[in-house]
Amino acid sequence: MNSTPPLFPRRQKSQGIIRNFFAVTGIVFSLFFFFSAGASERSAPQDPEFVPVLHQLLTDGVDAGLLQNVFAHPDMRFHVDIPALFFIIQESRLDYDQFSRPQPVQQARNYMETHGEILNRAEQIYGVPPDILTALLLVETRLGTFMGRYSAAASLASIAAMASPDVQEQLWEKVKDNTRYSDRESFRKRAENRAAWAQKELAPLLRYAETKGVHAAEIKGSYAGAVGICQFMPSNIEPYAADGDGDGIIRLSTHEDAIFSAARYLKEHGWQREMTTNEQERILLTYNRSRPYAQAILTVSEKLRDTKDVLPMK
Repeated sequence: MNSTPPLFPRRQKSQGIIRNFFAVTGIVFSLFFFFSAGASERSAPQDPEFVPVLHQLLTDGVDAGLLQNVFAHPDMRFHVDIPALFFIIQESRLDYDQFSRPQPVQQARNYMETHGEILNRAEQIYGVPPDILTALLLVETRLGTFMGRYSAAASLASIAAMASPDVQEQLWEKVKDNTRYSDRESFRKRAENRAAWAQKELAPLLRYAETKGVHAAEIKGSYAGAVGICQFMPSNIEPYAADGDGDGIIRLSTHEDAIFSAARYLKEHGWQREMTTNEQERILLTYNRSRPYAQAILTVSEKLRDTKDVLPMK
């Protein structure tokens, strides 16, 4: 028998029942109008874990018809393994050294040659050199060859679902023996923090999908919901994405738009043409708050500027 105390103390049980009753009642009424208004047939989310997530999106003013279309998609399923990664993965243990090995660096050199024109234009406009942009894309998505295997919308919705005590209990059973958040309070705080963050990323992702003319559930991304060759979080698309190919539509799955968007992001966060390595690292840390990540980009960029160890072309 597990003697570990429950995640939510029993002395709070009666108050919790009352709070949950009113919360569920509010959700039921909201979803009643959602499923009945403006359509003769609507289907509820396929997984009950998504009901509070959908309710919050409705409260935030997202179009009900759009939400029905998104949450009815077969890829919009709750996966407890997705939020579990936020409790298991440790950035400091990831193998960032892999990107500075000879073969990836040579691939990056080839990329710089292939996309030299757009990289040079990005540098002219934003002041970010081609070696930095190429190194960033290498670390993020292996130069666009791996942009994620998950539905970004389903990932974000699964993370946002952690706001629910029931999902937190389910998640705790999944990760309790394999996480540094080993006490219940730190676990709960991280779950609620990540849930609120993911909830705010969903609406921007839906807007991005609409402008691209694609179904939101079909956009692949990282387990954290980052999308495109440059792995933008959805909330960064509207303020920082740029149209590199000039077609009037932001598509972060194209090299031109991804290169311009990464360059614009770095520029808007303080990148200048003459900077020390420490200053460059500080800017890169706004892209991903991981020092090994930032150092990996700087190491690769340095190797791209060094021509003495170029591998022979095959």
